[in-house]
Amino acid sequence: MTRTRGRHDLAVDGHGDTDGPCIITNGTFDSADNWAGDDVEWSIGSGVASCDGTQSSNTLLSQIPAASVVTGRRYLVCFEVTAISAGNVRALVGGTSGGIWRSATGKYREVLISSGFANVYIQGDADFVGSVDNFCTREIY
Repeated sequence: MTRTRGRHDLAVDGHGDTDGPCIITNGTFDSADNWAGDDVEWSIGSGVASCDGTQSSNTLLSQIPAASVVTGRRYLVCFEVTAISAGNVRALVGGTSGGIWRSATGKYREVLISSGFANVYIQGDADFVGSVDNFCTREIY
């Protein structure tokens, strides 16, 4: 069962649990506020976060201040790949719990269990050239 509220879906998992509020600030990328990239390959403008492909290895775009995820808890991550011309992109919750690498435009949602660091990231691989929008992470209760 899925209910919609605002720009992001609320999910009900197989155990009847619902998810909490979005813990991401400025996931619509209306400005560069609350985001920091590894280097200059990430930029935020026109309502999207874009990676230009100049990175030589995987690159992270981080929520600042940290989204404060808790190790071992489950999180629903929703995001949209609005453009992609090379490489792959995915969400990370807790630094080491990575989602599925995405190589096509579309809206994606997946459940990840937090591990490691207490933050949420968007990760592009060494070849990623594209844009992401509507990024939201919710703890599943």
